[in-house]
Amino acid sequence: MRGVRCPEHHQAPRLHFHGVSLDEITISLSGCCARLMELANAQIALAEPVREDLRKPA
Repeated sequence: MRGVRCPEHHQAPRLHFHGVSLDEITISLSGCCARLMELANAQIALAEPVREDLRKPA
């Protein structure tokens, strides 16, 4: 998400984390307008997936 900004409102997307533990966490994304949401989702689509062997053990 670094560098993603709304071209009209100059705001960054916001990530919201909900849950009582990492096992139950949900993450949601919000933004000032539909264009920012499109840009943020496109950035997420370009991100490389986390490899299982790189995750820290529980």
